[in-house]
Amino acid sequence: MQVEDPRARAPGSAEPSARHVLSLDGTPLVMRCRQGAPDAPTAFLGHSQPTYQDNLTDLAAALSAMGLTVWTGDLRGHGHSSSSARPLGYLHRETGWDDLIADATVMVQTALGHIPWGDRLLVMPNINALLTLEMLKGDPGLARSIVLISPPPNQIALSLMARAFIKGRMLVQDADAPDELTLHHLYAFLGAHLDDRQHLLDVTTSDRAIIEEMIADPLAFPTPTAGYWMSIFRGFAQAWSWPRHARIRPGTRILVLYGADDPMTARGRFVRPMSAWFAERGVEDVSAYRIEGGRSALFLDERRLSISRVIMDWHAGSPAPARTARAPGVEGFDAVSSEVLDRLGFDDPASELEPDALVELCYNAIEDESRWVEMLYRVARDIARRKDMDETELDGIFASLMPHWERSYRVKRQIMTNAALGVVLQNVIERLDIGMALLTGEYRPLHSNRAFGEALYRCGLVFSPEPDPRAIAEATRILLAPDIRARIETGPGEAMIVHNEQPIGAYLRPSSLRQTGLQRGGPSGVLILRHGRKAFAEDQRLPLLQLAYGLTAQEALVALRVCEGGSPDAIATELGISINTMRTHLKRVYAKCGVAGQAALASRMLSGPVGWLGTAEAGPAPRAPSTDAQPGDRPC
Repeated sequence: MQVEDPRARAPGSAEPSARHVLSLDGTPLVMRCRQGAPDAPTAFLGHSQPTYQDNLTDLAAALSAMGLTVWTGDLRGHGHSSSSARPLGYLHRETGWDDLIADATVMVQTALGHIPWGDRLLVMPNINALLTLEMLKGDPGLARSIVLISPPPNQIALSLMARAFIKGRMLVQDADAPDELTLHHLYAFLGAHLDDRQHLLDVTTSDRAIIEEMIADPLAFPTPTAGYWMSIFRGFAQAWSWPRHARIRPGTRILVLYGADDPMTARGRFVRPMSAWFAERGVEDVSAYRIEGGRSALFLDERRLSISRVIMDWHAGSPAPARTARAPGVEGFDAVSSEVLDRLGFDDPASELEPDALVELCYNAIEDESRWVEMLYRVARDIARRKDMDETELDGIFASLMPHWERSYRVKRQIMTNAALGVVLQNVIERLDIGMALLTGEYRPLHSNRAFGEALYRCGLVFSPEPDPRAIAEATRILLAPDIRARIETGPGEAMIVHNEQPIGAYLRPSSLRQTGLQRGGPSGVLILRHGRKAFAEDQRLPLLQLAYGLTAQEALVALRVCEGGSPDAIATELGISINTMRTHLKRVYAKCGVAGQAALASRMLSGPVGWLGTAEAGPAPRAPSTDAQPGDRPC
């Protein structure tokens, strides 16, 4: 069943049309179409686990500009095909993989079902690549041209370990609850070869701007449930398992597209085994191209890598571009695991995989997080070497190990959070009479002081000066409206907070919280509310400057004096330091605040969220609210 959007566009229009289709069980799925030239080929673009169709906009637009009709769509539990009934990152633990196969089949049929076989193009990354293999089982003539971007490889050691791991997780984790531990370890496992890893999403792209956009996007990079991972890891093995004599339609062409720094294919080392698998099933034309500078989500990097041109050249039958290369020689998970372990400094070929040793590694990871990665690669290497490991034995290892793993992970997270909290709590939040709350990267309050509750009360956002956590969370959500969040994400990480047309607070992302802010649920920012109308004294503004910009006490004092109009000579004399020391302080202040020169510094400070704290508001003092006042009636 299909329902055409009334805004469906004419060919050549800039905006794609939207279409809602129903999967076999009635789940609504959202698709979009960019109409191409008449009689041109038609392409369907899939997405990966942390992405959805909006992340494909650049690639879809580029292919459309080349004349193709381009369809995109969101699988259930992803992007726009989610709802309160079917949340982001949710799949049923038993039927989830089959549900995704049904979703992909319906969307591909909607896009390509009426198109001649020779004009069909599939571009399917990551999990959609595996779904393509599943669809080919039932429809060997699915499409003439199929591009698989960084597909999960046909490495039995990887699928065995993944399934055993998630079975162990299900013993300690609710199947329908977001499973942060599995998300963290999967991406840490994939990113083990990266030297510049700052965030879990670094495995997808090296473009920091794209990563920041995904982090800020409420529909991208959700934390999937344990049941979601159970479904996906089941698909790792099932997709590559075909009936013995099954074949793909003769004439089908397949391109395996991967990045030179792509962890999913071990930077191309697993490409030849995949190509051989396709050849065994009758595909005579299998190509493998490497994109320099690419990682596992090449489709995100269209503006930088121009993969649309590579795809179209291949689709037209042109030779591979000179800058691409064939995959390196075949290497199994044994060799890849040994290389990663050696890189981490943990490789010991003689070491045995004993349960006691794994438990020890779990708790060593509290001090050194790379020991978790070591543990995963040691297990993977052992599976690859033994080849005859019994699944029951492997399940038993993870079942006995998982309680220790869960405990060590929670302890590690708590230590990091407490360390960040300690810095902020000790230096600012509890010491100053300022309304302050520590927030996660998703803007949920982790901790707030008494003055914060009182400030919310004075602004009419809560009923009591000592509100409960739920009231604080709801008031914070109101203050940090979507437009404020957008300003924070696209700017320097700070913003003024206005309520009832009055500036009442500021949001800051201190450098001291940078590391914990990269973790799901970790402290990331601080929300400050003015408690009353008087200006903050200097001894309160200085710690705020230190917190906001990572300044030392002396640097904060220098910055404050510059904002007050002091010259470097006068400030140096006041502070009893040499002019050279003064210039050093200024240079460091400029660097930390991201400005050049005294005028820019003063402008940044005075016009930013910290500047207004030093200015008293005009007007009469606020009156005490009446006993029957409602939220919204109280003046700030």
